[in-house]
Amino acid sequence: MVRQRAMTGGAGVKRGFRKKIWHGMIIFSLFASILPIVAVGYGSYYFSASAIRSEVDQANVRMLSNAASSIDTTLQRIQNNVVQMLLGSFFNDNLTEQKKQDYAGFYSSMYQNLSALQNANKEIQNAILYVKDDGYFISPSTGGRKVESESDRKTLDDELASDVSLKWSGALYPFLASDPYGVTLVSKVPLNSGSPVGLLFVHIDYRLFQDTMGRFASYGGERLYILNAEGQTVSFFGDERVPDGLFRGGADGGPDDRRSVLSLNGDSYLVTRITSAYNHWTYMDLIPVKELNAKSKGIAVMTLAIVATFLVLGFLLVLWGTRRAYRPIQLLLAFVRGNGPIEPELDEVGFVQKRWAELNDATLQLNRRLNEQLPMLRESFALHLLQGQFARYSEEQLQALLHKYGLPDGGEHDVLIVACDPPPGGDGRFQESDKDLIAFTMKNIVQHMLEEDGRRGVALNLLGDRTAVWLWRGADGSEEWRAGLKPFAEAVRATIAGYLKLPVTAGLGGGADRLGELPEAYRKAQIALQSRIVYGGNRVIPYAGHMADADIRFRYPIETEARFEQALQLGDRAEAERALADFSAAVRDSFVQSELMRSAYYQLLTTSLRTAYMLGIRPDDLLAGGKTDPYAAVGRLRTVQELDGWFAETLIRPIADFVQGRHRRENERLIGKVVQFIETNYGYDLSLDQCAELCGLSPHYLSRLFKKQVGVSFIDFLTNCRVTRAKELLRKTELSVAEIADQVGYQPKHFIRVFKKATELTPGQFRELRDA
Repeated sequence: MVRQRAMTGGAGVKRGFRKKIWHGMIIFSLFASILPIVAVGYGSYYFSASAIRSEVDQANVRMLSNAASSIDTTLQRIQNNVVQMLLGSFFNDNLTEQKKQDYAGFYSSMYQNLSALQNANKEIQNAILYVKDDGYFISPSTGGRKVESESDRKTLDDELASDVSLKWSGALYPFLASDPYGVTLVSKVPLNSGSPVGLLFVHIDYRLFQDTMGRFASYGGERLYILNAEGQTVSFFGDERVPDGLFRGGADGGPDDRRSVLSLNGDSYLVTRITSAYNHWTYMDLIPVKELNAKSKGIAVMTLAIVATFLVLGFLLVLWGTRRAYRPIQLLLAFVRGNGPIEPELDEVGFVQKRWAELNDATLQLNRRLNEQLPMLRESFALHLLQGQFARYSEEQLQALLHKYGLPDGGEHDVLIVACDPPPGGDGRFQESDKDLIAFTMKNIVQHMLEEDGRRGVALNLLGDRTAVWLWRGADGSEEWRAGLKPFAEAVRATIAGYLKLPVTAGLGGGADRLGELPEAYRKAQIALQSRIVYGGNRVIPYAGHMADADIRFRYPIETEARFEQALQLGDRAEAERALADFSAAVRDSFVQSELMRSAYYQLLTTSLRTAYMLGIRPDDLLAGGKTDPYAAVGRLRTVQELDGWFAETLIRPIADFVQGRHRRENERLIGKVVQFIETNYGYDLSLDQCAELCGLSPHYLSRLFKKQVGVSFIDFLTNCRVTRAKELLRKTELSVAEIADQVGYQPKHFIRVFKKATELTPGQFRELRDA
């Protein structure tokens, strides 16, 4: 009783001590965490409230500057591309004379140039070229149409009469776009001409600028505006209407001009504005002041939430830490033991060590069982491989399986099949029920002899009383290994026959130089073994070619037929005739009956007619205008030579000519498309890969095809186009060498080097000859 009270008292002391430490940790954690968190929270609120206003002012200026820079860069790029197009060879020539000489070609070239410009600049919503003499609009987006509205005619005449050749306009052109916003690049055609033949309108949708501004908007109810130099709205984000009094013309002022506070509909807005140096557009950002204050209030709420969260977490961590101090591995122990009890004589560490040892034992047992099953899996895979069941596997898949089971993936191979021939009537040492025992014995004898002889191979049980042996060459030479196959087979046969006291016959396949031929070697070994009916048993019978005669087994040459069909599809006449010759040889070697041979040719005829139909060849182009029955024609032929000649003349030649003609026409069309593309866009940065993508071909194939069709390589043709155009510019214009180099798609230094290599003169020397 005394001892029990002592134990009870000790447990009570322990529990009390535990509660004392637990409560002390809670009190210390609360005082250690709440005071710093509260101080940091209130300090953050007051500091953020004073700093947000200044930070927003600076951030808005940076944001508007970034937006203006991004939009200015886009407008400059589009303007440069338009100028580059207008300074090209087409627009610099006499456009009126071009139109007189080739009216359709004139408008086609106009359409191509506009399409190239719009495709190269995705920001362009519409590009319209107005031809003054014809009163005609042409556009890649809307096609061609006449100018019908008198107001449109007056607007166009006013633009033609203007002294400005190129400008960005915020005016609304009804014939160009229905939206009241956006900006249009207006240029005379030709550029800087005293008597322009037309006008080019390039319209940029206001939604492009709207998307750019939207990426910079950060506050609810925020408004952004872009106004041109005349105060017209180019684009907006948020409310469409611009508040009165916001627009200030002229250059950007100081900080006081950029920032202000505006009262609008009872709400206050922080207004930030900048003016672009490029086009004097005004960019304005209006942020509701209440949104700025909401961020400060949000910080206060977040601070209180963080304080409360950390207090709760601190309290929970104290509880968790107290328990963990007394049971440091409680979670691990619960995971290891599951629902089972802990042995009284073991502590937590001892229990975990015991369970760890049990897991190690279970792992070793599983590995041992896997190793016991591995030989059976290896033999099953090898047997399926011999039977050709992996013929459809890719080379990578097959090599992975071979590596997994420790089998070779190359070298020379052969197959040996050993069969026991019990005497008829069941007389002898073994009964019919002993076949499995015989097969097991034969396999073990073969495997043992493989190890003793140092040969590489695997023995496999077949159905009945037969054993197959897959052999492959090791480190010895090819001739030595092949010469030793038959003696080894005879030794295996004699050993099994001597042990079982029964006749044993072995069939040896013809060998295989690669894994793909292994099923054929297995089939040949089976044929050799079956031929013991003719040659007698109790011996080794190597495979001979005449064993595959039709009276044993015949095989239609399906691989040769597939090669013949593929050659027809490609239009390769020579390969089709070679495949036909191989087919004829295979038929003669395989079939001894004339009807079987004719049946094989009937099947080949069906394949040929199906191929012609799939290629789209009309019956009139074959078989004497479709009036001849092809099967009746084959039935009238008497010899294999006549059959081969009929197939070559009636089917192979017209099908090959049809396919080659179609390929030739398609190649000519594609190369013509590339040539036209080069001649139209030589002033841009062109590459073989770009033209190959245009035609849907690989760059390597396009290069070979271009050289074959045009007579020169792709780069030589492009260089010739550019040099020819450069000569014209040097003769007819006073442009500088750098400007000419830019128009024909070169850097100045590279242009001089290419020009001299082509003409043996520098551009300056060539121009001097003109002036001489």
